[in-house]
Amino acid sequence: MTSPSTQRILMVSEVYPPAIGGIETIGQIIAHRLAARGHTVVVATRTPCDDPTFDQNEARLGVRVVRRPGMFALLRLGWSAQVILNNHLSLRALGPLWLLPRPWFVWVHTYLFPMGGRLSRWLKRLALQRSRVAAVSVALTQHLPVPAEVLPDTWRADIFHPRSIARERDLVFVGRLVSDKGVDLLVAALGQLARDGIRPSLTVIGGGPEDAALRRQADDLGVSTQITFRGPLAAAAVADELARHEILVVPSRWAEPFGIVVLEGLACGCVPVVSSGGGLPEALGACGELFTNGDLAGLTAALRRVLSDGDLRARHRQAASDHLQRFAPDTIVARMEAWLGSTTDSRTAGIAQVNERLGKS
Repeated sequence: MTSPSTQRILMVSEVYPPAIGGIETIGQIIAHRLAARGHTVVVATRTPCDDPTFDQNEARLGVRVVRRPGMFALLRLGWSAQVILNNHLSLRALGPLWLLPRPWFVWVHTYLFPMGGRLSRWLKRLALQRSRVAAVSVALTQHLPVPAEVLPDTWRADIFHPRSIARERDLVFVGRLVSDKGVDLLVAALGQLARDGIRPSLTVIGGGPEDAALRRQADDLGVSTQITFRGPLAAAAVADELARHEILVVPSRWAEPFGIVVLEGLACGCVPVVSSGGGLPEALGACGELFTNGDLAGLTAALRRVLSDGDLRARHRQAASDHLQRFAPDTIVARMEAWLGSTTDSRTAGIAQVNERLGKS
């Protein structure tokens, strides 16, 4: 499909596949979709790649990837583009590209403040003040010092979709095994449920520094036989596992800015149980159950409710189809095109305005 008005787009993304992560994945999805709609897409990234066939495949899909470009190479890429899209915010690119007379777009995927030193925070504010800004959730816009449109993330619909696989297991977690993700809370909830004679199975997909501690916790609570630790899996294998499970659990302790994993779970037919902070409720809609971040009793009650009520699970699954359409790749890339098409250069605010905002923060 060709867009009515195609553009030459330079996407600046500090991270990009083959690196693994949410920002990497969404950048690749959007780059591929924009190229498929007739846009000329170049990605400038700091992520190295030792496999030349990877970037050759990207080129076959219409995306030229330039890895670790120097200042002058980045300037040449920016000069050849009509618009510059920051997939998140790259301060490395700010210097060489800032003075080019090109519309500057920033798509924010996670919290920018208060990370970094004083100079870093000032530069981020300056860049945002003089850019067109979108964020992946309403929750995230509330943490930005400038007005921002809401442009949600999407998911790999070619991988995460319904499968003809029996749902033979109960709970599944997908993500890094770090304290912020709250897997220890999920293991503790299994312990609470076991006291009432409820012993659902749990599959943990992912790796990280908390792996050993989680296994010890499961042993201490007497629930280790219920848990299968699968380690990190490729995306297609994750989708197969989601299709085998009834319930996806996202027990994050921190306020996630969004939740691509929630969309992936919904697309594979899971009923999500997620913490209510940040942007996770926006990804969930009315298709699952919420509990307060860090609330063991709330998580345990939500799991008990969903595990015991097949009609509730059916209602949540029925709501998922319409909800997912709001985040479908074609829907999001069409919104991205409209956003990038508003090319009036908004970089007119002076440093004095930025300083005024800094003084109020």
